[in-house]
Amino acid sequence: MRFVARPAAALALLLLFSAPAWSGEKDASKTDPNAEKKAAPAGETAAASDKTPTPAQPTAGQPDPAAATTASESSPESAADGGAAAPPAGSGESKIVPVAPLIGERATTFTLESGEMLGRHVMAFSTGVNKFARAPGDTTVLNLDLNLAVGVTDRFSAFIGFTPYGHTHVGRPTQLSLNQAFAGCPLVGTSIYPDINCGAVLPGAAAYVEDYPFATHNGGGVGPLDLGFKFNMLSQQRGSSPVAMAIRTDFIIPTTSGFGSLYSDQVQSGAFNFGVSLIVSRKWSNLMETTLNLPVVITKNPRSNNADLLNQADQFRPGFGFTVFPDKRFQIISEYTAVIFFGSSTQNTTFGPRDPVEGVYGIRWYPWKFLALDLGYRSAFNLNQVTDRNGFAIRVSTTFEPRKPVPIPEALDCSAVVADPTTIDATTGAPVTISVQASATPAGAMTYSYESSGGRIDGSGSKVRWDYSGLGEGTYTISPTVTKGNLKAACGPVSVKLISPPPVPRLACSANPAAPVYSGEYVEVTATATDPKGNPLPYPVTYEWRASGGAVEGSGATVRLNTTGLAPGDYSVTARAEGKGGAADCSAPVNVKSIEPAREIARCQFKKFSASVTNACKNPPLDGVPPRFRQFPNSTLVIEATADPSETHEAASKAMKTKGKAKLTAEQLAKDRAENVKRDLVQRLGLPDSAIETHTSVGKKGGGEANQTMKITLVPQGAKYEPEKQ
Repeated sequence: MRFVARPAAALALLLLFSAPAWSGEKDASKTDPNAEKKAAPAGETAAASDKTPTPAQPTAGQPDPAAATTASESSPESAADGGAAAPPAGSGESKIVPVAPLIGERATTFTLESGEMLGRHVMAFSTGVNKFARAPGDTTVLNLDLNLAVGVTDRFSAFIGFTPYGHTHVGRPTQLSLNQAFAGCPLVGTSIYPDINCGAVLPGAAAYVEDYPFATHNGGGVGPLDLGFKFNMLSQQRGSSPVAMAIRTDFIIPTTSGFGSLYSDQVQSGAFNFGVSLIVSRKWSNLMETTLNLPVVITKNPRSNNADLLNQADQFRPGFGFTVFPDKRFQIISEYTAVIFFGSSTQNTTFGPRDPVEGVYGIRWYPWKFLALDLGYRSAFNLNQVTDRNGFAIRVSTTFEPRKPVPIPEALDCSAVVADPTTIDATTGAPVTISVQASATPAGAMTYSYESSGGRIDGSGSKVRWDYSGLGEGTYTISPTVTKGNLKAACGPVSVKLISPPPVPRLACSANPAAPVYSGEYVEVTATATDPKGNPLPYPVTYEWRASGGAVEGSGATVRLNTTGLAPGDYSVTARAEGKGGAADCSAPVNVKSIEPAREIARCQFKKFSASVTNACKNPPLDGVPPRFRQFPNSTLVIEATADPSETHEAASKAMKTKGKAKLTAEQLAKDRAENVKRDLVQRLGLPDSAIETHTSVGKKGGGEANQTMKITLVPQGAKYEPEKQ
């Protein structure tokens, strides 16, 4: 009756949980006519029936408490992962968050694995406690288990399980051969077990828990280590098969050995065991996921002091289970498992059924999509000789799943083309910039090409310059194209209008001479009109002149400034040129300088009756003339020479008692004296002949030495000078 009643209770619990879920879905479809269309297809995350966010498709499964301990040393069945199937490999969309079992890679129910995998680079961790019954000895086992699983690829994963603590409770220790009550009894065969009949007429028999062969009293210790791998052959999620199928291997490594340690520890066999499992599962839309596990554990005999302690049986651990609503936050889980011992082994007395058949029923709850809590009730169907056949399974699991990149469809868009400016004077040569705004999905390097109805493109990339040199007036178009890989986008053409307005005149003024002038001199001023490039204007202009001082004489491009009457100072002459391109102004500066007065710069005295220039006259009087003359450009030197009226031929002959120069007169002597001085200045001192004037005179009678004197006067340009009158 119990074998039938417990599944019936599980079915009633299933209907109790499923009714609100179905009702919620119906209400949603009534509210939203498209709800059924929007419902996620098989394998996608189903919306929760309540208003709370539905976690991604769960995968946390609770391992079989009994199997977890046993498998931790001898059975791959103890592997359990969490929840439903992972998304198809390479889909780029994570629809569930798998969680780790206590031992194994991933499971559908508490202790039975799914044929699907965790997924590439998914890491899952779990910890839990499980309790289950065994015979003989009315034995109860409680294990604390840890597990870490890693998805290496979408088809291959690895896991490690460890039982840091296991505890056994023996209700009837006298049913176990290792009890002290049988210490003096003969051993059964070559085992360590005393005969529980203790030499009676009955055949010798041992009594021990076959998957916990050293359980004998209340106590516990460290369990074994389980290293395993799982390989997926068929996958329903990847769309390649209607079912998922995988092979799993377990390498069960003891953490203690020796009879004394094993007797104290009780929760492991102390031998290396190997397991292999065939796993087949199927997900039925979003309603249910079923799984069938067929694991076999090949055991080795535990040894101590180079002797076998017992002959341990191999194990076949078949199991079938299902999870209802595998995509919901709350899931209903039920499974049925058996441990079938086979092969040669030390004869055992279990006082009832030897191979336990059990069921686990419960729920899985996801408070967050990456964290699962499993709560299960466990019961043995056939161990009638055991007083307490009740157990439980509790587990917390979590997962780290790296975000999978979602494939982004490639796109290329050219959103804008801008010309700056859009209208330009073709005569200026100012730059025209073409800018392209483009975007690519995914982002990456883009290349740009341009076609124009005239001119040429300078540069490359998204910003170039349009060279319009040589083009006439008109509207021109530039059409960019953007390329990225195999994608190409044509950008809308942009237009630029070229115009040719009359060039604005530019005017430059110049004065000749540019150096300062004396008042009364003329200055020629010229205005030169050109276009901005310095070329002659293509149209005529008229000129208007004005001056800040003096009088402007003439018209047109060149005029004269009469500086008569201007005081020394700075003046300007301004011109304005006007034509159809506009007007321009320019100015030329004119400087009127002060007139220096004439001044005497040298004087010397001739000997009586002589016109010779003596050394006394040369140095220093004449030698000091050139430097002073050069201080005043364009100046004039005036040489004034005189002679006494008495300096005649007759007077000279009488005075020197010789025959004097014939025809010597005072006027000629004065001229000779002036010419001799001029000749010395020109020939010896290098002064220009044209800059020297001579003036001669005959002094008054009785003038004495004054009538024998020569003087040189410097007359600066513009200065007035009048020779002295005798």
